[in-house]
Amino acid sequence: MRRRLLLAAVGLAVLAAATALPATARAGTWCGGTAESATDRPDVVAALSWHVVYAYPSDGVDRFPQLVEPILADLAAVDAWWRGQDATRAIRWDLAALPACTTGIGALDLSAVKLVGDTAAFSGSGDRYGRLRSDLAAAGFTDPDKKLLVLYDGAFDHSVRECGIARTGFPATGGADSLAVIYLDTNCGAGLGGGEFPAVAAVHEMTHAMNALADAGTGQGPPHACPGDPGHPCDSPNDLLYPSSQAGTPLASKVLDVGRDDYYGHSGSWWDVQDSLFLERLDSPDTQPPAAPPGLTARGIPGAVLLGWQAAADDIGPVFYEVFRDGVQLTVTAALTYSETIAAGETHGYVVRSRDAVGRLGGSTAIRFAGGIGVVGAAGQLLADTVPPTPVARLRARINRVALLLTWSAAIDAGGVAGYRVYRDDRAVATTRVPAFSLPVRRAAGAWYVRPFDRAGNLGDPSPLVTVTVRARVS
Repeated sequence: MRRRLLLAAVGLAVLAAATALPATARAGTWCGGTAESATDRPDVVAALSWHVVYAYPSDGVDRFPQLVEPILADLAAVDAWWRGQDATRAIRWDLAALPACTTGIGALDLSAVKLVGDTAAFSGSGDRYGRLRSDLAAAGFTDPDKKLLVLYDGAFDHSVRECGIARTGFPATGGADSLAVIYLDTNCGAGLGGGEFPAVAAVHEMTHAMNALADAGTGQGPPHACPGDPGHPCDSPNDLLYPSSQAGTPLASKVLDVGRDDYYGHSGSWWDVQDSLFLERLDSPDTQPPAAPPGLTARGIPGAVLLGWQAAADDIGPVFYEVFRDGVQLTVTAALTYSETIAAGETHGYVVRSRDAVGRLGGSTAIRFAGGIGVVGAAGQLLADTVPPTPVARLRARINRVALLLTWSAAIDAGGVAGYRVYRDDRAVATTRVPAFSLPVRRAAGAWYVRPFDRAGNLGDPSPLVTVTVRARVS
């Protein structure tokens, strides 16, 4: 679901008169100077976090050197405002190890991205959000542990009075496909660096992207959701998430959930932004990330691969696990196993990374698996046969006056079948290297099945069951 921040009608006239963004409005200095980067630099803190991107269309002008300090000033104002609203929480920004810099807001990891699309691609009434998400993904911004605050610097149609947009939706703790966008053209960007409307728009959309009022409209959610617009509260125009604001509105005049009963610090059963893992919990004793999950294994099960690992150590639990396939996150789970379908001969690299209950990311372990073969190296060489043989498909029983003869179709295994275990009434009675077995007729009665095993000791699934009945002879 998308949430938009609109200009109030009176504000539109004021903003339309603006002709340029301010060149200076400094509340601090960015430690990166004017050095632009189109990448997400290595993190100072391994945790779920907010990454900031300055983006402009392919036919636009790169004004990053001019705007970086006003942008920083507004983000510093957002950071201070949030801490002032809730002394137990702070926005967890994505920080970089910039030269001669502390870990404060001056160390913010700012990325500047020239988008694939031109001004026309983002200026109409189409899916601007989707196009922006697609272009940023093409530039490499696909980390599911990052939410993106995107400062778009390009003109577009303001007929809908839209100055910001975000997407909400669960799972509430995920970052993938989650953008908070504000537009820095000559209308919505007026006041940039002064802690006014652009700062309001930024924190407004960030709060939406942390799933504020995402479950409004269910009948059991926020009590003040706007009629016809349940993604915004309508109890007070001073509320940060009120659906519209006027130009020149100072961030200091906004309140994070007036009454604390709709989306932040409330007592209801619906989602509370205060619980977002993209906020640093200043009141939590959990300050250390978990260790990497040890003992990662991958073994074949019929038509699938089963990943397993041991619990990761952490100073304060619980620990969750992010599972990736070929760099794409598949799930976040509290379990110690995960399975998915894989075809024979299909090869994937899997990574499991630990994450604690406050959003800190731990170490990771990796493994590569080939369907029907086992654990393989980067070049495809077999490292460990963890795939059992195929089950025996046809088990036949023939009985005569003196013996029972069991025969079956040979099993198949990439590493070679070593033999077969023969079971009667769920008890192993014999092992044979060939697909046949016989025994005296006096011991033939029972329910029989066969399981193949390979040279690595992997035991295949049971064959179909064959029940043998021996009739007593009448003299």
